[in-house]
Amino acid sequence: HFIVLLTFYCFIDQNNWNLYWKACGFTNSDYKNVKRWQILNHFPKGNTITRKDSLARCLKRMRMVYGSVYNFFPASYNLPNDYKKFLSYFTKVQNKKGKQTWICKPSDLSRGRGIFLFDCLSDLLYEGSTVVQRYIDNPYLIGGYKFDLRIYAVATSYHPLRIYIHQDGLVRFSTEKYTGSVL
Repeated sequence: HFIVLLTFYCFIDQNNWNLYWKACGFTNSDYKNVKRWQILNHFPKGNTITRKDSLARCLKRMRMVYGSVYNFFPASYNLPNDYKKFLSYFTKVQNKKGKQTWICKPSDLSRGRGIFLFDCLSDLLYEGSTVVQRYIDNPYLIGGYKFDLRIYAVATSYHPLRIYIHQDGLVRFSTEKYTGSVL
């Protein structure tokens, strides 16, 4: 007997459920009031790795603590908070290497919405929280095409860490071969 409480269902007895599945996060009181047998589909503070701005912040902290092990991601800045740091780095790189391509991503959007490339500060127009990163100009390619990997995993516990990775994944390819000229 397994009862699932979804956000669009309403049960008379709000305590008679095993799994509560929401598209957005839970409140602190939701976490405090959950019974031992009940499961929520989000961990507290889970958005620290699912939002672009929070992930960039966490990765930068890890790079400061663990050094070059965390050099796998490009220079990243959370705007508007890091605008002065970004401006300083942008100017330094432009003076040293010439024009460089940057990518701007709204922190709270998904599926590529609102993302754009720029190489001049005058083209950097954004509203709200945004992540700006150096564009990777020599990406890994398969047969000349850019790609990304979707690997599905579920973390059932953080202490102890318990993660299950699905044996199948997904590879998405761009529709055009990568030429290196992006702007």
